Amino acid sequence: MTATCGADGLCTCSPGYHHITPNSRCFRDVGLGDTCEESAECLVSSAACSLGRCQCEQGFSPSEDNSKCIGENGQEPSQYSLRVLVITFVLPKMSEYFKCSL
Repeated sequence: MTATCGADGLCTCSPGYHHITPNSRCFRDVGLGDTCEESAECLVSSAACSLGRCQCEQGFSPSEDNSKCIGENGQEPSQYSLRVLVITFVLPKMSEYFKCSL
């Protein structure tokens, strides 16, 4: 099961899963180098599912500990990227309004 729905009809993703709009469904939490089926599973900013694994997108390389993608100029992707903003600010508010449809 990837979602838990409360008596109030509101749903949250089960542990080990995350929600990304506009898909209105839960995706597995997948780190860099781990196997994936689609890019929405990749948790690291500037990573995508390529050849069945979450990998840093073109122009980025994995950090030494494989926890983030770093740009060619040594810069990390903006900590306020769209994905981070959605996960941090939008999803918690949206979960208040969605009924269980997962």
